[in-house]
Amino acid sequence: MHLTPTPQVTSGDTNPRYRRGIVAVAAALIVAGLFAVAFQLVSGIRPRQQAPAPTHAPLAGGWQLAGQFPSRTGERVAAAQSYPHVVYRLNYRTFAMERSGDGGATWHAIAMPAEIDISPLKTYAVFDISPLDANTVYLTAFGDSSSPPNCPSPFLPGGQGKRDFSCSLQYVSTNGGARWQRLMLPSQGRLTGMLSQVLGLPRAPLLRQGNRAYSLLSTDAVAGGYHLVVSSDGVNWQTADENLIATGLRIEDYLASPTGATVWTVMSDGGLWRSDDAGKVWVRSGDLLQGTGLAAARTVDGASFLYLKTGSPPLGDIAPADVRGSADGGKTWQAAPARGVPDGQRAARFSALTRADGTVVMLFRTPQVSFVFDEGTLHAAAYYAWKPGAKSWTRLTPTFDAEAVEQQWLAPAVGAGAIETVWALIYRDDMLTYEGNDTYIKDGTYTITGCGLGP
Repeated sequence: MHLTPTPQVTSGDTNPRYRRGIVAVAAALIVAGLFAVAFQLVSGIRPRQQAPAPTHAPLAGGWQLAGQFPSRTGERVAAAQSYPHVVYRLNYRTFAMERSGDGGATWHAIAMPAEIDISPLKTYAVFDISPLDANTVYLTAFGDSSSPPNCPSPFLPGGQGKRDFSCSLQYVSTNGGARWQRLMLPSQGRLTGMLSQVLGLPRAPLLRQGNRAYSLLSTDAVAGGYHLVVSSDGVNWQTADENLIATGLRIEDYLASPTGATVWTVMSDGGLWRSDDAGKVWVRSGDLLQGTGLAAARTVDGASFLYLKTGSPPLGDIAPADVRGSADGGKTWQAAPARGVPDGQRAARFSALTRADGTVVMLFRTPQVSFVFDEGTLHAAAYYAWKPGAKSWTRLTPTFDAEAVEQQWLAPAVGAGAIETVWALIYRDDMLTYEGNDTYIKDGTYTITGCGLGP
């Protein structure tokens, strides 16, 4: 399903294992839809046998381990944003799924939905976790090309190249996978975030806004048709884009402020649209320059902060000065300074988060191009912050090395004296064994870690 270059071995080297640092290829070989993204352990963090108590929040200025466990080949792993000690993993070929409530120290099996478990046509499975609730999990199961014409949920994934599946079913569980029900969505569409794990772009994660969650809904993946949908319980979804659909344009990207009710979209003509009532009414706010994308948004005391980004080749990552910020909802803009971030460092494409005061937080690192990881391997990485009016970026966390960071999110301060926390799921693996047929053996370690953010 992906074009993967044959690993190059130096003259006289007969060992199939090799260090990723040896392998670097052009960006054309970096595939956006890799199924298994690896991570490396934050430097300076010592492994623990057990995860710390869930109520023990990380202190400001230092990384603290919340869970650690070995990886297994062919699995996708994700932690719950609302409760980082809850982790799910799914072998997307064998349909074996497990859940941990203690950061990966112990696991228990999750049974697949009955109609999927007995189907001889199942070929691939992906999952996602609601940002509202650690026990609300979404599952998509794909059937192969021999699926009967009366497939209960026909859906052509489209994209270039031959696909091994043409039928998909989506499910939701509200009790951590103990019971599943079919996910009923508007227009008989599909939540796009899970499809992105298979098909690549558009990247459409589930985004939280207070007690609501947003997603893009694929209505026609071949033509690239999407709806913006919203849910307050993770189960029942409604469209939130009626005004936008009336324009006849396609939604290309979206952002939801974590607080308030402001949502932003970019349409297929480059227009920037805004809703301040959770998608009921939309107004056009202007146009984006070609190559510019949404980075992060936040509503603070009625003020609407919005950040834009411009990517650079070969990885599409972002230089410090390629970030622009607005504190008045896009009426005026300020370019971020280059000062404060080490020379040559770039921000990971999808790392932008916002603090409670509207400050943007991004993961800057010195990337090393790799055809195994679409954002390269990371060196001297750290989270930095900037806000319109500031003359420099400010480093918030200790530096670390990592192959990649698959998940990252910012947890708000809860309770008196609490602080915000940036969380990351990372992976360490000194070597990979290439088995052919797009397959690598992963024998490293996953780590869930958080760093408290000071003022």
